[in-house]
Parts: sequence; structure tokens; C-alpha cells
Amino acid sequence: MIALLLQAICAADPFLFSGERLHSAQMVKQISQTLQESQALKGEAYFQALDRAVERQQVTIEMSEPSSQIEPYTYGKARTYVVAKPYKRDGVEQWSLSTATATAIGGEGVFVTNFHVLEHKVEEGLMVISSDWEMYPLTEILVADPAHDFAVFKVALPPQVTIPSYPIATSAVGERVHLVSHPQHHHYFYHQGYISGYKEGKSTAPGYKPRVVWMYTELGYVTGSSGGGIFNDHGELVGMVSHIWPEYGNAGKRGEALDRYATKIFERTVPASAILERLAD
Repeated sequence: MIALLLQAICAADPFLFSGERLHSAQMVKQISQTLQESQALKGEAYFQALDRAVERQQVTIEMSEPSSQIEPYTYGKARTYVVAKPYKRDGVEQWSLSTATATAIGGEGVFVTNFHVLEHKVEEGLMVISSDWEMYPLTEILVADPAHDFAVFKVALPPQVTIPSYPIATSAVGERVHLVSHPQHHHYFYHQGYISGYKEGKSTAPGYKPRVVWMYTELGYVTGSSGGGIFNDHGELVGMVSHIWPEYGNAGKRGEALDRYATKIFERTVPASAILERLAD
């Protein structure tokens, strides 16, 4: 009876128990092989494309319309993908897999994720993977913004495939927001919270001195959620996960060594306004 129940649950949601499966040696080998046989950007061509995307000031994409009513988890899950990047550790022959989150913003296969997700070593290329195991290689980087930590890219879609996507809108402090992401390889987890504020701060990109405006949220996400789309009750993308920022306090008595401990985690996100500035619909 228990075995039948587990089979039914897994059939309903293939990612529910698939964290180990996605990172298994067999799965990573399949991802690497699929990328090798595709037109995915890789190696020097990949980084040349990333450099050109940083220099590009704007890109035009087609965006969808807001929805009158949504069920947050189902809606967000359909627009959320795993970013999968196979790599080899120094001195190790076996492939490993780095994963993050990508958010669909154009029905023609356009996604947005963090710049810091795309900027590291790429040997075989990158692909996005849906909750039902559909895989699409990254073939074009449209525009990238290291200062605001986001990049917009395109994947190769078969002619008959259309991916649901988010419209993009700005949002106010106090608005309820939702997130579907992949914290610590726990794929397709749902979070709900609110926008707690906007604040000017330093860019996370090395060498970028101009200060940028960040959006702060209360959503409870952790590492692995990078690139996850934060959306409101109307299904509009209002921000994207970037970094978590710990706030420290002190414990201990006067005259004794003070122990540092984290009392608060600030969730620093990319506001939709930064992305909209680079997109013209």
C-alpha cells in the first residue's frame, strides 16, 4: 500500500523525490552528452557571448499579459526551471553538476537568471530543465547586467513548444509575493512572504563601484534559489532572487569573548525595474 502511494505521488510530481536523481552520475552524464550533441554555447564562444551581452544596452522580447487569478505554486512551477551546468573538479574524471534557478519571461524560450550563475567556468554549456524533465540548451545570451546581477538568455525550443512565462511589473513595499525555487537542491519548493523594502547598496559584482537599488523580501529562501522569480498575486514578476545577507549580533557577558551569531537573514533581490530598463516589449 505504501509503495503504491509513493508511486502515485512520484507520478504526480517527478521532482518530488528527484534531488539525488538529478545529481546522479547517470543523469549528469546524460546532461553532458545532450549538451555535446546540441548547439549550446560553450567554452570561449560562451564567454565572448557573455561579454557582448554585458555591452548591449537593451534587448526586445515579447512578454505575456497579467493573469486575473492564479494558484501560486502551479503557476510558478510552470515558469520555473533548473539551470544545470556539468563540470569536472580538478583532478577528478567524473562529471559533477551545478544547479540554480531560471525564470521564463518570454514564450519564445527567453529566461532570466542571475549574472553570477552564468559567469563561472562553462565546459559543456548550460541547459534548463523543466519539472517534467524537458531539457533545453542555452544558445544565446541576450543582455547581461553584472551590477544588478541578472542576465537574460535564450534556449533552443522545438517549433511546437511554447513555454509559459511571466509578465514583468514593479511592486510596492508590503505586497504579498511568491517564489518557486530550488533551495539546496530541493527542487520546486514554494515560499510565500512579502516585500519588506527597497534600499540603495553596493553591487555584488567585483569592480562595480556604482551603488544600485535592491529589493528586500521576507521569503525564507536559501542557497540554490539564485535566479528564482518573485511574483505577485496577479502572476507578475516583481523581482528575482540574488543573495542572502546575514545580519550579525553579539552574545556574551562584558569582559568575556563575544560570540558572533546570525540574528537575521536579509534577502536581497533584483527589483523588476532593473530588468525592465533593459527590455523593450
